[in-house]
Amino acid sequence: MHPRKFSFLFLPFVLGFFLACGPGKPDLPKMIQELSAPGEFGVGRETATFRDQSRPTDKNGEYPGDPSRTLVTEIWYPTRESTGTAEIKGAPLAGGTFPLVVFCHGFMGNRRQSVIITSHLASHGYIVASPDFPLSNTFAPGGPTSDLVNQPADVSFLIDSLLGFSSPSGNRFSEAIDEKAIGVSGHSLGGGTTIMTVFGSDADPRIKAAAPLAPFSCLFGDEFYSTGGVPIIFISGSRDIFTRFTSNASRSYNLVPPPRYLAEIAGGTHIGFTDLDIPETSELTQVMFGLSPNSEMVLGFTQLIEVTHGNFLQCSDLFSSAAQLEAIPQIAGDLQRRISGVLLAGFFNLYLRNQEKYRDLLKEDINQYLPDLTLKWQEK
Repeated sequence: MHPRKFSFLFLPFVLGFFLACGPGKPDLPKMIQELSAPGEFGVGRETATFRDQSRPTDKNGEYPGDPSRTLVTEIWYPTRESTGTAEIKGAPLAGGTFPLVVFCHGFMGNRRQSVIITSHLASHGYIVASPDFPLSNTFAPGGPTSDLVNQPADVSFLIDSLLGFSSPSGNRFSEAIDEKAIGVSGHSLGGGTTIMTVFGSDADPRIKAAAPLAPFSCLFGDEFYSTGGVPIIFISGSRDIFTRFTSNASRSYNLVPPPRYLAEIAGGTHIGFTDLDIPETSELTQVMFGLSPNSEMVLGFTQLIEVTHGNFLQCSDLFSSAAQLEAIPQIAGDLQRRISGVLLAGFFNLYLRNQEKYRDLLKEDINQYLPDLTLKWQEK
């Protein structure tokens, strides 16, 4: 049996053992077990469209552009009756107020690319909103391209729009969002978007915590991280073929101020943070990036460098080689997402809900209970 599959199949047994006689901190296995399972709420879902009339969508290939930016957005939210993480469209909203997390999809991704993660957060009491970014989503007009330089402002506009629901206008989400508890997370290019919403000139002061997953961040210059900052956790995999751990998540972790956390999932892949389970090979990079090379993408990266004070040399080892991949067994996708769910829920519980008991979860002690995880941290 493959060692990674072994650790997944026997995770409940291991947790049960530590619950009974756990050394040191017996509450950690209990927290892991609770956070890896669906939360106390059911999961409602609806789709909304928001249009920013103040900013244009740029030209992209044969697409002439648009004077506005349209964000078709999926919203997951806690419901009154627990249904696990199964989505119930239009279900009644649970009473009370909840933190908001904006989730940003990756390049060639879309608002529903990581439903396993977004619905998991909703079951734990979060309103999660995931937009289709106008030019980087799967079905973008003119083909997906890098529009990273414009996406942080999309996140801020979406927050503006969602907080409008908090006014007493009879809206479905009226008074449901805790405007003092807003977080952001995102995958790949969306991970880069996540970082840009809390650092640099596009930092949004309403965002209190950030969680980039396998972020594309090698183009960000060192000085970019000197402005802004919130508690942040980088979660990435050691077998990521698109955004290598060392030149992206690990490098960014070393540059940001504390509180900061760096989680490396052994054998974790790039696509494993989505709902897809695809074997990652070096040929896959050629296929995916061969689909949409265009002048707008190059221009987008050039604009990004101007904003973040970086350079292309920082991404010289962006892709993993075949030999590097062969040396690392690939983890099961469901285990990667389960570990991610534990970390995300625990991190946001601490920094958006101020639940101090989760501080112990985000320390190196967790490594002994989750053998596929290595976690580094600095609080001050």
